[in-house]
Amino acid sequence: LKLDAAGSPEEMLSPFTNFGDKMLTELVCSRGMDVRYHRGKYISPKWIGAWELEKDYEQSCKSYMVLQHAEDPERRVRSQYLELYRERMASKYRACPHAE
Repeated sequence: LKLDAAGSPEEMLSPFTNFGDKMLTELVCSRGMDVRYHRGKYISPKWIGAWELEKDYEQSCKSYMVLQHAEDPERRVRSQYLELYRERMASKYRACPHAE
């Protein structure tokens, strides 16, 4: 992997993103494996906040949102990751194709 090569960060990470997505789709969706504890540091954006991985943390997410609103009501501190996570948790987003 050449980090100094031309291309956007998304393009540079695409081999990792594609591999991670394929592995999670196979293990979680096709085989029903619980991989939550074994998750690494990088996760395909498709799987951020996915109900298949995060359903047990729904209450923790709600508690965080309450705390964030109390501590930062004007929402000055932001994170694209947390915004996406919160949005997907609220909608019970599923990453698996043909999820029930």
